[in-house]
Amino acid sequence: MKITPDMKCVPMSSGARSVTVFLDTCFSGGTRGEEMLVADRRGFGLSAKEDTVPTSFTLITAASGDQTSTSLPEVNQGLFSYFLMKGMEGGADGNGDNKITAGELHAFVAQNVARQAPRLATDQTPQITGDPDRVLVAW
Repeated sequence: MKITPDMKCVPMSSGARSVTVFLDTCFSGGTRGEEMLVADRRGFGLSAKEDTVPTSFTLITAASGDQTSTSLPEVNQGLFSYFLMKGMEGGADGNGDNKITAGELHAFVAQNVARQAPRLATDQTPQITGDPDRVLVAW
């Protein structure tokens, strides 16, 4: 798929009430010039305009548009993905109601990524677009 600046995010005709997208954007962010990128960081700029994301969509990304996403070497996977999965396993249920909302998950991931990123010599700030009160997991 070729990504172009005029692409719009449109709801699918599947009948889904909502769509949640998680992007461990190891190919996001960019460089200031044409120099080589740091190992484990790959450049690819992609950002959504707020008004192009339908209200039924929730988008949680690994980093802001001007940052690169990195890996967590000791677990051999993305820093964002690692804490996303830990959060979905129940770690993000901050209020103990057996539900995880998009806002709770984002807060859990953002806090843990922010704690680890300096140790990895990077800035990485997960972002959320959409309804933070949308329940993603309930048990």
